[in-house]
Amino acid sequence: MINHIKTTLYLLLLLSISAFAEPVLLFSDIESGPKSGWSNAEPNKGASVTIWGYGFGASRGQSYVTVNGVNLQTESDYANWGENWPSPFYQRITFWLNNQMSDGAGNIKVTINGETSNALPFTIREGRIFFMESDNPGGDGSINEPFDFSDAVVGTRWLNNMQAGDIYYFKDTAKYTEKINGGNSHLWLRHTDPSGISGKPIAFLAYPNQKPFFQVSSPRSINFTKATDMSNSYSVLSGFTVESPGYAADIRGSFHRVIGNDFLVKTYESDLSILQTGVINIGGDGHVVLGNKVHGLQSGNRFDHGIYLNGCSPNEGIKLGWNYVFDNDVGRGPEIVVNHEADRCPSDVFLKSHFIFNNIVWC
Repeated sequence: MINHIKTTLYLLLLLSISAFAEPVLLFSDIESGPKSGWSNAEPNKGASVTIWGYGFGASRGQSYVTVNGVNLQTESDYANWGENWPSPFYQRITFWLNNQMSDGAGNIKVTINGETSNALPFTIREGRIFFMESDNPGGDGSINEPFDFSDAVVGTRWLNNMQAGDIYYFKDTAKYTEKINGGNSHLWLRHTDPSGISGKPIAFLAYPNQKPFFQVSSPRSINFTKATDMSNSYSVLSGFTVESPGYAADIRGSFHRVIGNDFLVKTYESDLSILQTGVINIGGDGHVVLGNKVHGLQSGNRFDHGIYLNGCSPNEGIKLGWNYVFDNDVGRGPEIVVNHEADRCPSDVFLKSHFIFNNIVWC
């Protein structure tokens, strides 16, 4: 009977989402990018952008996305249309910018069967585009010779030379299993590493229509505690599958965007120690965490959580929305927690308000 009720509620939720008469845009992976520079073979093609929302339909047909006044109406403008990923509750479209689009601030809209959606803000700006693989020694970051991900800090390699506005597209030719940057994570962005700036973040994105996979394939230990650790500022992480026995994402620094990732905790029989935080652990100012799937934690301990806001946000609170948190056995521990007790903030610092909205929590 319980399984029948769960299935019925799940189907009703999907039906309610699909019942929108007009398309609705919710969020995008990046909010700015260059309109050219994808490759030497396609110099007039720019950054790829992914948008999420409702009512896109299963195929494009005559529908199209509009960016800064330019309608994208050819199949070559798109990598995918209407895919339900990572959450089953929202659809996504991935498309490329092009050099016909006007520079500066504008917006993204989608038109489905003659009905036009609300607008998301988007800015066309200058910036560099690079590509990444898990194993390609000597790669120069071009589309045909991607950077070797593990070759992060030697000589003129990619991480030391990041600049505000850079976009790095990760291919899924093989899983990313190595630690980089001298730390205990697949992706460790130290607070001393280059950061983006407002309007020009450093973005780590999935290559269009691919799902790069960060995998910690061993029990949690002091030597490999987190899959991703973002301690710089103004970075974007979007489109990844991340499997870890510990933290899947530890978000520090300020003003990161963590958008549309699949975060999975895999518990090993030999590793039942508790996290005492969350699959996603968030601290700092102004982070935006939208549309992620958070699941798999099986510790059965009330000190564990799906998403854990832990730290001081004195300048700007956290935006946490449209995430799907499910299949986490944490006993009677809450799935989403805000914890600013003890000495996380100085006694004379006031915490800015968080905005926590439209998350789907399946206990």
